[in-house]
Amino acid sequence: MSVHEKYAIIDTKGTIITPFIYDEMTNFYEGLASIKKEKKYGFIDKLGNEVIECVYDYVHDFSEGLAGVRKGRKYGFINKEGDIVIPCVYDQVNYFSEGLAGVVKNRKYGYIHKNGNPVISFSYDYRFGFLNSFNDGLAAVWKSKRYGFIDPEENLIIPFIYSETRAFVDGLAQVWNWQDRSGYINKEGVEYWED
Repeated sequence: MSVHEKYAIIDTKGTIITPFIYDEMTNFYEGLASIKKEKKYGFIDKLGNEVIECVYDYVHDFSEGLAGVRKGRKYGFINKEGDIVIPCVYDQVNYFSEGLAGVVKNRKYGYIHKNGNPVISFSYDYRFGFLNSFNDGLAAVWKSKRYGFIDPEENLIIPFIYSETRAFVDGLAQVWNWQDRSGYINKEGVEYWED
């Protein structure tokens, strides 16, 4: 709930749980919501306890038990206890999905495991704002100004031929060709174009 551009938690009966002291607040993910107070970010639980201090320059929501955090210009990951479990060495990070997270280093991106080990090489071009997650066992990657799809073993499943893509959901992904025509592909690369 927001009053005078400050946020607080209220319960389903309308009882105010926290004071209106937060500059920003997200929805709860995995039991925690990110908060911003005095230009720094942290996390709060549903009881209003600040379980992770507001010491970060930016945070992502929790996914698969970890949240991306930025200290200075670099990103890493913390667990729900607030411990940095993957050091802040990346230029950008995405959330974990299917056990992997996309991360950027030196304008190239790859994927890391929740233990911090790289599992997919930093050989893909980073398009600002486009860092794709694994969904349905595949992730869209950008190389030589084209999108294709890889599996978690870095096998190229769908070739680099699309101008834009969306994630796979229930075995289909929306794609666009270079004539801005929209359609869908299945996980074998069979195309279904809209008329």
